[in-house]
Amino acid sequence: MIAYLHMNVMALMVATLIERQLRIAMKRKSIKTLPIYPEERSCKYPTTFDIVRLFKGVERYEVVQGENICVFPAKLNKIQKQVLDLLEVPVS
Repeated sequence: MIAYLHMNVMALMVATLIERQLRIAMKRKSIKTLPIYPEERSCKYPTTFDIVRLFKGVERYEVVQGENICVFPAKLNKIQKQVLDLLEVPVS
């Protein structure tokens, strides 16, 4: 039981750190809003839920056949790339 509580606390801490990192980066780059709500509506204070929803459906594949590896990179739109850049997460 305590292990589940610990995992929940850790998940909340990670979510909070993601939000904090994004908001600090937005402030540093003088970005007031991001169009991450449905229908590309502006958002002043992105939450982890909003960020996760933004990447819903994004997929990346690697197919391995013997020694050959075929990579199908994720197809990201402009705002997804911007959010990853603000979070300092490499696109590749």
